[in-house]
Amino acid sequence: MDNTRIPFEAYKGEEPFIFVSYAHKDSDKVFPIISEFHKAGFPIWYDEGIDPGNEWPTEIANALLNCSLFIVFISSFSKESKNVVREINYALSKDKPFIHIWLEETTLNPGLDMQISTNQGIMLFRMEQENFYRKCRQTFEAFKIKKTNARAEPEEKRRQGGEASSPVEPPPPPPPRPEPSLQPRPSPPPRPPQPEKKGKKRGWLVFLIFMIIAALPLSLYYFGFRGLVSLISMIIVALLSWFFLFIMLSEGWRGF
Repeated sequence: MDNTRIPFEAYKGEEPFIFVSYAHKDSDKVFPIISEFHKAGFPIWYDEGIDPGNEWPTEIANALLNCSLFIVFISSFSKESKNVVREINYALSKDKPFIHIWLEETTLNPGLDMQISTNQGIMLFRMEQENFYRKCRQTFEAFKIKKTNARAEPEEKRRQGGEASSPVEPPPPPPPRPEPSLQPRPSPPPRPPQPEKKGKKRGWLVFLIFMIIAALPLSLYYFGFRGLVSLISMIIVALLSWFFLFIMLSEGWRGF
């Protein structure tokens, strides 16, 4: 049995998960890869270092039956592993979604090659690490494998620095609203006094009446009514005296 330390506990839950098949002699290559999958939040089930010589336990069979995606790591060791070949055959017989990831360039026997050739393959040994993880992430999401680890760090950040994700700072509080001023608002300036149009019209009316009355005795005198002119003139003078006295005491005189 390989002495490589187990990187994490296999997934045990009800959500869709990924079954990983590999040769234990490839643990030093496989564990870092599936650890990245695990850190990204994808649920991973693997045999956690069961000795290759042991018979299949019931736990492995149940995991194969319940998985939503089967992944096998192809190498010169895995193609010779009876357990890996057995897991491949069982997954294909149950029509499980199947992906084979090639750790190295190797030649499979014709029977195994024919079995997996119709399924999706990812040639890890030909790809840049960044492209490989992006391809795997897209493939997992296409098979509706949901991330179960809500605190998983972004893959790019882990690969670049391996730093823990920093907590998200809350947004700054909004600036306080200005308090309303307690000082009274200045009153608008007083409007200038408007001329009294009514009084002005009344003054012009008085002037017009005066001119008409003054012209009346002159007209009578011109047409020969001299005795009548004297009488009318006295009446006019009296009326004008009372009329102008009334006008002077009224508001209309101011408008004149």
